[in-house]
Amino acid sequence: MTDIASPSERLRPEGDALALRPLSIADAEAAAAVVRTAFAAQPRATEPPSSALRETAAAIAARIAAGGGFGVFDDARLVAVALWQPDGDAVMIGRVCALPDYRGRTLSRKLLVACEKAARAQAVERLRLRVRLALPENEALFRRFGFVRVSVEAHAGFDRPTVAVMEKPLR
Repeated sequence: MTDIASPSERLRPEGDALALRPLSIADAEAAAAVVRTAFAAQPRATEPPSSALRETAAAIAARIAAGGGFGVFDDARLVAVALWQPDGDAVMIGRVCALPDYRGRTLSRKLLVACEKAARAQAVERLRLRVRLALPENEALFRRFGFVRVSVEAHAGFDRPTVAVMEKPLR
């Protein structure tokens, strides 16, 4: 896949500073901090604990290099993130999150639309993501965006499912 670079998209009326743009490697540290903060503010603890709580700038930089990502910025401050990378005939979307003070502002929708545009530009057949079964509100959120559950998986060492795999066909 090639890098998808598009101009910033205004998310608020003229004069407001909230903007969406592709993430660069230079954004990795800020993105890791957003991910850690956002996932720490989940409504319930999950078992096993999310690896997002230990997210590093190096891991985010590797994900951006392997695919890409989008961020929402309030002036120069990164406040919401979504990462993507190739996964066979799909684009795997991960770490879709917003800082707690920015939730409820449709930022997830805008990030997912940007990821979908990037995937369509690469002629990918579907979007894929994983959600914790312990957080059914997240699965409901992604269903509203056109994703459907295609399978369930268990984390290593667990004898019961812990994750739903969801997909959205693009063709």
